[in-house]
Parts: sequence; structure tokens; C-alpha cells
Amino acid sequence: MKKIDPLYILLLSFAILIVSIISLSDSKQELFNTQNEYKEFVKLSSQYSGLKNSWQSKNIDKKIEKVLKQSNIKKYDLSKTKNSIKIVVDDEPLNKLDKFINKILNDSFEIKKLDISDKKIELEVGYR
Repeated sequence: MKKIDPLYILLLSFAILIVSIISLSDSKQELFNTQNEYKEFVKLSSQYSGLKNSWQSKNIDKKIEKVLKQSNIKKYDLSKTKNSIKIVVDDEPLNKLDKFINKILNDSFEIKKLDISDKKIELEVGYR
């Protein structure tokens, strides 16, 4: 039987070492990418949960009253139903109406209906 040359064993060991280093490098890169994707997913999920909490607010009545007070609107009719709140604002100056509409649109309300005329605004805000 012939003997195996020690040089072949060294070359084979070296080749296995290089293949394992390359494989390890690829695995590290894949792990790094997966960790980055996980961090982005966690950040996105926290944003979604924050949006969910703000859109499912139970204090819609109080928020609307606050917007009406901040806008200095005195003449309004507020009627509540099972699924919505209807607000009718009459005979107010345009700057107050503009301020009211800006505050309503910039806040997180589920607007079902919005009718705007010269001196009258009809707004229907829904519950979730």
C-alpha cells in the first residue's frame, strides 16, 4: 500500500480552512442583514402600534370639544349617535372656520362627512 504524502494532507487542510472561512464570512453577513431587518421591523411595529392607539382613541368627544374651544367657536350644534358625532358650525368668521378645519384635519379623526360652505361647516366624525 502506498503512503499518503504529508504535503497533500496540508494542502487539503488549507483548502478546507479557506472554504470554512468563506462560509463563515457569508454567514456573518447574512446574520448582520437579518439583524438589521429585525431592527427595522421592530421600529415599524412600534410605529404601527402608536398609530393604532391614536386612531382608536376613546376620547373623541373630549378631543372635539377641545378643538372647538381652541378655535373660539361659539355657535355650534353637536349631536351624538351610536357610531358618529355630527357637528354643525354656523355664522362664524372665516378665520375661525379655517382654524377649526385645520385643527380637525391635522388631528386623527375618522371623518365620514365634511361639507364646507361660505359660513357653515357640517362635519361627521366616526367612532371605531
